[in-house]
Amino acid sequence: MTAEPRQVVVRGPALPAIAAACAVLSAVLHVLTAWSSDASGAVVMTVLALACAGCAADVWRRPEQRAWTMMLVFSAAMVLAHAVFGHGAASSGAVAVGQHAHTAPGTPGGLFMSVALWLAVAEMVLASAALLGRRGRNR
Repeated sequence: MTAEPRQVVVRGPALPAIAAACAVLSAVLHVLTAWSSDASGAVVMTVLALACAGCAADVWRRPEQRAWTMMLVFSAAMVLAHAVFGHGAASSGAVAVGQHAHTAPGTPGGLFMSVALWLAVAEMVLASAALLGRRGRNR
């Protein structure tokens, strides 16, 4: 008789709480970056901070498929934007086209955006786990 492998399942409020905390931290980092940005950059960072806060609220209050899907989509879009524009940890070290000096590597804005990028990756993993867990329970 063989034993079945155990699955690690996060139940209860832990997964939504962790994901919401990541999104809140991302919002804070976008606000901090907005403070060091020019006017147009500040507007963009503020809009992104509001999007992060919206995801955090949805995942915290109603951790359903829609909330997890939105978190996954927004996080994937953020990772893609960092890859395209070369911000933060995705940067090769040179200031890329579309990258302002306040988000260049080695600056406070660059550090904020690097951390925000890794938070987005964590959010993608958490949202994927939640969605896959839902799919497994529906079978």
